Amino acid sequence: MLQIEKWIKSGLDNIEDLLLENEKDWTQYFEASSELSEKTRTITYLNATEEERAKISFEALVENFEAGLLFRRSGDEWTLVDKFAHGEKEEVPTYKMILPESRMDQVLRVGPRGFHSIEQLELPYFSKEANALLFRPCADYAFILFSEFPKVIIRYLAEEVHEFLLKAFVCK
Repeated sequence: MLQIEKWIKSGLDNIEDLLLENEKDWTQYFEASSELSEKTRTITYLNATEEERAKISFEALVENFEAGLLFRRSGDEWTLVDKFAHGEKEEVPTYKMILPESRMDQVLRVGPRGFHSIEQLELPYFSKEANALLFRPCADYAFILFSEFPKVIIRYLAEEVHEFLLKAFVCK
């Protein structure tokens, strides 16, 4: 019986050491929030240009999605102007793409693999269940926001974000 007790104590000590060793990694883990921050409710856009509205709105959504891309229209193509992943802003590579047509009152939902040319942007890994949401709150800016939330939560979050973005661009 004494040998079994030593074996159990040794196993528990090893588990505790592993947990403490991984504690540093755990504190750096990013988890998106399914609720919009107070920042989205209190942002004012008085005398802001459309570009400033786009950037301010984009920054307000960083904590709600695993990754995001902000595009500006240039002719038929869209140019990447801002990017974030896992709660942090990232360097913006020179990147252009053609986005699907949509209206301001629509939110398009696509699996992130639907944007097959996006691999160049070094976005984080997404599961098959992940979604990419495309918002076009005005003629010249488009937001693509990536989320791992289940469809039930995504539907609710997409409605809130859509309303937030429409208000941000309507109040010129």
